[in-house]
Amino acid sequence: MTRSDRKCFKSGFCEEAPSVLSNFGKSTYRPVWSPPSRRIGWMLFSEGNRAADNNHIPEEISLQHYEKISEETLENLCEIIDQLLEDKYPNEFDVSLSNGVLTVQLEKHGTYVINKQTPNRQIWLSSPTSGPKRYDCFNGHWIYYHDKTSLDDLLNREFSDILKQSVKIVSLS
Repeated sequence: MTRSDRKCFKSGFCEEAPSVLSNFGKSTYRPVWSPPSRRIGWMLFSEGNRAADNNHIPEEISLQHYEKISEETLENLCEIIDQLLEDKYPNEFDVSLSNGVLTVQLEKHGTYVINKQTPNRQIWLSSPTSGPKRYDCFNGHWIYYHDKTSLDDLLNREFSDILKQSVKIVSLS
């Protein structure tokens, strides 16, 4: 049994992963942890999971590079969305960027919140239409790995529906 299959606690109690059945192929069970070091369950990882998908591994970026591109992303989005909404809904929206949090309040359509998540080197989105998503930087784009959609594509689609016209939002230039 490998170390990843077994978790031992200070009390001396050790817990083992569920056994993997042969029909899972190359699948393995790995512990899933939540801070502070509390096991919340076992997750089955296979070749199709994000953890094993080598074509979509987030870039390892330095803190300085992350800060630069995340700030640029939020500033670009703030300017573009503000310009788009100013023409169509001059009195029905509010766009604000403060401390790494971009908030777009649309009177009839809800509130978008886009923020930096520095410990994970991610951009998080809360959308009234599509819900919460977490984006990783990959080849100069912010990508949501569950459906491989970019932040730009999602915002283009949702704001095109809201404004009832085609829009082009580019978060990174």
